[in-house]
Amino acid sequence: MFNQRKKLFLLILILLLTFIISFNNIGSISAYNPTRQINNTNTNLKSEIIVHFIDVGQGDSILIETNNKIMLIDGGTREAGSRVVSYLQQLDVEHLDIVIGTHPHADHIGGLIKVIETFSVGEVIDPKVIHTTKTFKDYLTVIDKKTSLLLSVIME
Repeated sequence: MFNQRKKLFLLILILLLTFIISFNNIGSISAYNPTRQINNTNTNLKSEIIVHFIDVGQGDSILIETNNKIMLIDGGTREAGSRVVSYLQQLDVEHLDIVIGTHPHADHIGGLIKVIETFSVGEVIDPKVIHTTKTFKDYLTVIDKKTSLLLSVIME
């Protein structure tokens, strides 16, 4: 179990660093400003990274903005999906460049179903782990319905 968590942490760290390096001009990390709206066509974000820890109760959901790119890591439970969508809409998010489901447990991917249904998404990344729950099947179905999505599976 510890080894899997360590691998998952390293995977997320590598993805985050790749995401950051890919878009150059790294600057400061900014604190959350609840009144600030974002739009991934805004060119004023060139030198900052903004990390939002979205309260989804059980599970996780992290929004990362850098250089006009937006990445969402996990979405909490299915019930939290509307909360994540509402949070993103309050920030005027229209497109997510990358959505990452860290693992197929319902408290991480459940909310992503509503997010993927609601927003334009460039790429979905998740590990090569299969689960037999209805939430996991629904998650794959919503990705499949948006045929323009690129699904990247991270190998173990």
